[in-house]
Amino acid sequence: MIEEMSSSASAAVDEFSLRFSKQAGMIYPAKNPDEVASIINNLIQTRGKGDSCCSPDIALSYNGSRYDISRKVNGTISYEKLEKNPREVMGLIDVGITMAEYGIAQTGTIVDVSFTDEHRLLSSLTRVHIAILEKGKILGKLSKLSPIMGNLLRPESEKKPSITFIGGPSRTSDIELKSVLGVHGPHEVHVVLI
Repeated sequence: MIEEMSSSASAAVDEFSLRFSKQAGMIYPAKNPDEVASIINNLIQTRGKGDSCCSPDIALSYNGSRYDISRKVNGTISYEKLEKNPREVMGLIDVGITMAEYGIAQTGTIVDVSFTDEHRLLSSLTRVHIAILEKGKILGKLSKLSPIMGNLLRPESEKKPSITFIGGPSRTSDIELKSVLGVHGPHEVHVVLI
């Protein structure tokens, strides 16, 4: 039974990676939290053209310990500064780093759950979005997400999240059907898988 679950999980990761890549998203496998931070810092340096900001709620469980990725990322603008003055600061941020809650293999999308506007803006208004996704949170089918989202959106919940499905860079087409990336959102979306 364990082998079946393991091969099923591996198949979901492979399918997610293939579908996300076909939508012009970039995938980077990482073996441990230090490698996650190293990949992110390299992407900030090579793909970024301005300031970067990391969501503060990025913690990974690894070998029985919690590992705070946000402390290892070379963000040039603090999340606290973004919270205090979002209108001014958001225009300065070129690279946003967040933690994806889930991935959907069937659609090749990541699921971003945001309880604040500032967190949502890091994944939707920056030119480059880098998301960390744990392989164990990749669901095979979209239908597997329904009960999870239903629980988040139950009527008695005080604070309702904004839920965004991200399948690679933002794209649109003009009247001649010429596809353009990054018009209504990130021009690049990178997912670091651990």
